[in-house]
Amino acid sequence: MRILVPLLILMSMAGCGQRSQSESFESIRRLVCEGRHAEAIPRLEAYKGRHQSRAGLFLGKAHLGLGDLDQARQAIEYFRNETEKAGFPGLHLQTVVFDTPNEDLLHKIDVLSSNSVTYYNWGGPHPEDYIQWGREALERREKWDKAISIPFFPNASIGWDDSPRFPHQTKKDIVHLNNTPEAFAYFLDKARRYCDQHPGQKKLITVFSWNEWIEGGYLLPDAKYGFDYLNKVKEVSSGSYKKY
Repeated sequence: MRILVPLLILMSMAGCGQRSQSESFESIRRLVCEGRHAEAIPRLEAYKGRHQSRAGLFLGKAHLGLGDLDQARQAIEYFRNETEKAGFPGLHLQTVVFDTPNEDLLHKIDVLSSNSVTYYNWGGPHPEDYIQWGREALERREKWDKAISIPFFPNASIGWDDSPRFPHQTKKDIVHLNNTPEAFAYFLDKARRYCDQHPGQKKLITVFSWNEWIEGGYLLPDAKYGFDYLNKVKEVSSGSYKKY
């Protein structure tokens, strides 16, 4: 498995709301083109020299503020044009979803001309058992496969525990049973196999997450499992993973 594009726009449907003064399109444009996100531009230029691939810029949902649906469409079109002006073949807009497909969500994906869809994580509901969570996520993915004609990139999630932010949460609110590196590897391998079964799309898997310590999803080593999660990524991506 290899990374095929340097950066994607990750567009949460939560971003299609009324535009606020503090998060206007112009402020976001400056942030991307002139602010700290602009530091990525030299890297994109170097990447462009080695690969003929679409490129883009990452916008987290907290920084969107693109206005209503039509304003969001115009903003995305602006960034598509700017990407092509910079010499790239185009921009890849990836819609991040948290739910099963519905009429409103599918309409937004169509209006924004999204290039692909993925999960932020496996989404809700969040059962206590990790394996159950993963199996339910696979069922939701099947529904997306039937609902859209653009690629759906599979997701592998490590866990869910947002009790550091919400101390009132109980065990019934978090994923804690069977939440192990071995169980994660099982579902990561299923995501890899999904990619192999879809040769017409790029082999890309999103993972929740690198360092979401306050949401219970992180690949980084900790005192309990050490480097086990990272080692499982290596096993699955290299083809050396053994289920049993």
